[in-house]
Amino acid sequence: MTSHLAENLKLLCSHYRSIAEVCRKLAINRAQFNKYLGGQSRPTPFNLKRIGDFFGVEGYELEMPPEQFARLVGAGHPEAQALPRTDPLLALLQPLREHAASLSRYCGYYFEYANCMSVPGSILISLVHLREENGLYLFERQERQERASPTLGHAEDWVRCRYLGAAFGLQDRLFLIDYESLTLNEMSQTILIPSFKSRITR
Repeated sequence: MTSHLAENLKLLCSHYRSIAEVCRKLAINRAQFNKYLGGQSRPTPFNLKRIGDFFGVEGYELEMPPEQFARLVGAGHPEAQALPRTDPLLALLQPLREHAASLSRYCGYYFEYANCMSVPGSILISLVHLREENGLYLFERQERQERASPTLGHAEDWVRCRYLGAAFGLQDRLFLIDYESLTLNEMSQTILIPSFKSRITR
């Protein structure tokens, strides 16, 4: 096997506190998972699908060359991550990072329902994952939309969209800003009114 799978798994795991946490959430034996990371063993098709579903990628995408895979999942090169302190974009957002309210109680997975702009009369359902990372609140939105065949009248394939973004709590509102990470051809903003109930259900 090539080393691409092992390298790409390491990149995905770097978004979590530890390998043990990933193994616990996946319910995969730690020793076996370490063999995947070390390139000594390859997951069975069943485990490969479980791993892909957990990280939000397809099985074949885990085999991509590391640089291509890093672009797919929205992770930059190490040199790109070492941005200077004077980076104008970071400086522009710094006040928001300092004054935004904590969103820890809203972290988790949600379904998002929206009118589908490309297919009038249809509702698009997305899966959104809001998480905390180093004091920042980041989210990922996965969409999979059916592309209908005009002649056959049924779905011939799927269009997949993956949005990556940041969330800020300002003045009793949740502001979500993201971009489409697979095509890099659009950005969007969502403004939500948070729930103040003791238990967050939607």
